[in-house]
Amino acid sequence: MENRRILESWKEISAHLRRNVRTCQRWESEMGLPVHRLDGTPKARVYAYTDELDRWFEEKLGHGEAKFNNREFGRKEDLKGFTKPKKLFVPAAGLLVLVVIAILLWHPSPHKPGVSSGKASLAVLPFENYSGDSSLEN
Repeated sequence: MENRRILESWKEISAHLRRNVRTCQRWESEMGLPVHRLDGTPKARVYAYTDELDRWFEEKLGHGEAKFNNREFGRKEDLKGFTKPKKLFVPAAGLLVLVVIAILLWHPSPHKPGVSSGKASLAVLPFENYSGDSSLEN
């Protein structure tokens, strides 16, 4: 038996096919990408042989990269490799604005009202002795 190179994770499989992980997982479920699982369950660790992946790629997608432009084989973004999370831009920008506003509101101002010139002061308040104990007077 020949020496076959084994890819042991979705990350290695996607790097070999030059696609992102989600595309490879979609190809497994929709188009029969030859991926094996250790115990056969859907949540088990995956592995694949490079020669099987190359053969599958040529059979399914062998007419070149132009086939990716139609919706049958995948999205056009898949040609670029990993897609950027564009959906997170608006929430991230909103969070940044909130952080800037919070910093501006909580930033200590140079003139605090009610603060003395730095000299120590002591306040003496009169209290009434309700306990009846004369030793606690004054």
